[in-house]
Amino acid sequence: MTTGNLVLKIIGKMNKIWMVMYKNIKKTGALFLLVLISIWAFSQAVDYKNKNLSPEERTKDLLARMTLDEKIMQLQCIWQTKSTVFTNGDFDLVKAKKVLKNGLGEIAALSAF
Repeated sequence: MTTGNLVLKIIGKMNKIWMVMYKNIKKTGALFLLVLISIWAFSQAVDYKNKNLSPEERTKDLLARMTLDEKIMQLQCIWQTKSTVFTNGDFDLVKAKKVLKNGLGEIAALSAF
C-alpha cells in the first residue's frame, strides 16, 4: 500500500467517524432543544409560577390545581410523629414519599414561651 492510499484510507475512516459524531450531536442537540422548549412552555403555562401576576392571582391558580388531599395536608404539622419521615435524625426521602405523598404544611416543634 502506498502512502497516498494509506492517507486516503485514513481520511475515509475519519470522515465516517465525523459523520457518526455529527448525527449523534444533531440528535442530542434536537433532544436538548426539545427539553428546553418543554421546560419554558411549562413554566409559562402555570400562573402560580408567574412572578408578574399578583399574589392573589397566583394563589387562586395554585388552589385550583391542588387536590382536596393536598389542601388538607397543608394544614398538617408533624413533630410528635417525625419518626415517620426521619431515620436516625436524618430526613428519609423513601419514608417521606410514602407518608407525605400529598404534601405537608410544616415540620415544627412547639416551644414554650
